[in-house]
Formats: sequence, structure tokens, C-alpha cells
Amino acid sequence: RLKWTAATANASGGACRKDIVKYNIYYARYKEDTPALLTGVTNINNLEYSHLRNATDGFAGCYYVTSVTRNNQESQPSNLICKDNC
Repeated sequence: RLKWTAATANASGGACRKDIVKYNIYYARYKEDTPALLTGVTNINNLEYSHLRNATDGFAGCYYVTSVTRNNQESQPSNLICKDNC
């Protein structure tokens, strides 16, 4: 299960955008690989989000999240998080 909390303020302390319509989750097996879009999460009414991966796929790899506005503008990636199956 991938889980993250949406920010309520930007890095400068200002309000976050109100026109976010989805969050994209990107995945790469190894840190040096180029991440590919894993899925888009459109249930954005909560401040906490999760995405459940299929157990046969494993979860090892590196992930980051972006937000997408209703004008289809995608944010910069979040921090890259890498996990192992062990």
C-alpha cells in the first residue's frame, strides 16, 4: 500500500492550489531507472490517499507523486521514495 498526505501549504507557506483534479503515481524498479506512470488517483476530496498494489507485483521500487490541475498542468515530482521487499 502506498500512502501519502496532501500538503495544505506550499514551500513558501502560501495556500495550495484549489484546482487539483488528480494525483499521478510514478514507479521505477530501480532508482536509476526512468519512472513510468503507474496510475492516477482521482478521489481527491481527502487529505490522505493510498494506492494498493497487487501482491504478485511486489512493491519493491521507487515511487513519486505529482498533482494535476483541471487544465492538465502537472506539478514537479514529490520526493522519490524507494522501498525493498525485504
